[in-house]
Amino acid sequence: MKNLSVVILSSGMGTRMKSLKPKAIHEVCGKAMISWVYDAARKADPNNIVVVTGEEGDYTSFLDSSAIIAKQKEMKGPVDAVVQALPFILNKDTVILCADMPLVTADIILDSVKKAQDGDLSMLSLTDDKGNYSGMYVFKTDALADAIDKISSPDTSEIGFDAIFDALHALGKKTGTMELEKEYLIDVNDRVALYEADKLLRKRINYKHMYNGVTIVDPERTYISPDVVIGQDTTILPGTILEKGTVIGRECVIGPDSKLTKASIGDKTEVVKSVCIEASVGENTHVGPFAYLRPNTKVGNNCRIGDFVELKNSNIDDGTKVSHLTYVGDSDVGKRVNFGCGTVTVNYDGSKKYRTTIGDDVFVGCNTNLVAPVTLKDGAYTAAGSTITDDVPEGALAIARSRQVVKENWNDRRCNK
Repeated sequence: MKNLSVVILSSGMGTRMKSLKPKAIHEVCGKAMISWVYDAARKADPNNIVVVTGEEGDYTSFLDSSAIIAKQKEMKGPVDAVVQALPFILNKDTVILCADMPLVTADIILDSVKKAQDGDLSMLSLTDDKGNYSGMYVFKTDALADAIDKISSPDTSEIGFDAIFDALHALGKKTGTMELEKEYLIDVNDRVALYEADKLLRKRINYKHMYNGVTIVDPERTYISPDVVIGQDTTILPGTILEKGTVIGRECVIGPDSKLTKASIGDKTEVVKSVCIEASVGENTHVGPFAYLRPNTKVGNNCRIGDFVELKNSNIDDGTKVSHLTYVGDSDVGKRVNFGCGTVTVNYDGSKKYRTTIGDDVFVGCNTNLVAPVTLKDGAYTAAGSTITDDVPEGALAIARSRQVVKENWNDRRCNK
């Protein structure tokens, strides 16, 4: 909306939060409250957005480069915070929001401005259905400046928006209210309200995905950050947490009790009771249960990553199976490789880390230690229980273990001592 400024008040520390960090950066559904409010304001397309912060508040990482930052040097209340923003408000209308109102939407901002304009109101206050005022107002900018000039004093710490309301009436200006459902106007002042806001936004996010063709079996036990992308016909099972930056394809099954952070999951892939952090998984692959995919891991198509498997900084090509009780770190693994149970890539010598390279169609026997740097070429085999320290040629079998010795009647001799 043109000829509009939005001011976001975020200078308060929020003592009732019982926290060492500013209230505005506490997260709701994995996103800082100030980011929720700022994004809603940005979608309303104003001419500018002014964010008022305290001297110790640095919110630049939660905003974009177009935000104008005004500093409130002393915590003297909301009117003093608006005073700090006035030099940057150059448009006809001004919306004032508080950074602890994460459920406000761009539509609410636009509707409230339109109602104020249609009614020729100098001040529009938003209230819930019981008449309680929230922390959101629409002003004619010149009327706001006149009211603040009328009530200004050296100490504005006790002055609130009710004083601006009274000043506007004294100046003969017209004011009004706009009623909304309480859930849109909830202000978060403590951890209980933080939970309530999280619950409401979680419902909003989950329902959006469900309307777009995703099955969420239990929305109350599914936690999805707002920027997560999920393809059609994917099923999300209870207890699943999908954090920011995660992209999931079509016809997947995620969960139960899986956690994905900045993960990429291909079509028709299953992730069961597992954790994926900054990892990518291809199509038609099964992960879990109890698998841990750490950053910089890339798993291909038609793979199986089984129970109690940990992958880190590794590339696993198509058709490879790492079925159970295995650690693969700093490795490049080819196609159709089979890892036996208990395999470990020994990638760290106490000071440096080294890579393991495994070609296509390799069979790694159970309880094999691959001491990096080492290469297993295409079609190589390792015998169970081997510790491999040298490269294995193509198609060769490597046996690196002591020859078995059997001591007959040994137990009888031991017992007769």
